[in-house]
Amino acid sequence: MTHIHRRNLIGGAALIATLPMFRASPALAQAARLSFGVGLAQEPGALVMKMQQDKLIEQAMKELGAGAMETEYLSFPVLLRMLQGIAAGQLQFGTLGSTPCIRSLSGPDPVVPIAIVGGGNLFPLQVPPNSPIHNLDDLKGKNVLTIVGSDLHLVLVRMLKAHMGVDDPKDVGITVRNINALTELGRAQPGIDACLSLSPTSVMAEKAGDLVTV
Repeated sequence: MTHIHRRNLIGGAALIATLPMFRASPALAQAARLSFGVGLAQEPGALVMKMQQDKLIEQAMKELGAGAMETEYLSFPVLLRMLQGIAAGQLQFGTLGSTPCIRSLSGPDPVVPIAIVGGGNLFPLQVPPNSPIHNLDDLKGKNVLTIVGSDLHLVLVRMLKAHMGVDDPKDVGITVRNINALTELGRAQPGIDACLSLSPTSVMAEKAGDLVTV
């Protein structure tokens, strides 16, 4: 990470700490714990990692006079569970993709966007080594694994729309399968022909020789 990027991360974390959610109030002063959702599985965003490593939230709370605050970082293997945790009040902060965030805003228990802390993710289409799939046309009639309802799912649908002109993968015989945990995108699965993955999971899968990018 470059010096400029490190500086931007620290500045970004400081900015989030000054948002209304983090300002001192009687309610915050009385709180014993503030729970934070941490990304997807073991791949939280760089900013969240910086906040956790350097205890930026705790420092900001102290500077704002909110009293002692215990921050709990929780790992969610599936994005939907994090979204459910926010809706249920289990979490006060979580990192969500744009697609689930937009869907939540139209629901009965909408999340409250406070900042954009990510971006620039890659969503490659990957297949097992020696797979007969070499392009999008080869996906017809195949099973594709991804995170249903996520940005990954949206990328897959738009990819097929642009290349094949279909609105639904089923129109070309493609069956979309949902994961139970993010780690499933990092290795070949029985009955699965391809994965619409994301970095860094896709990078690690390729380095391990488990999957290759189309």
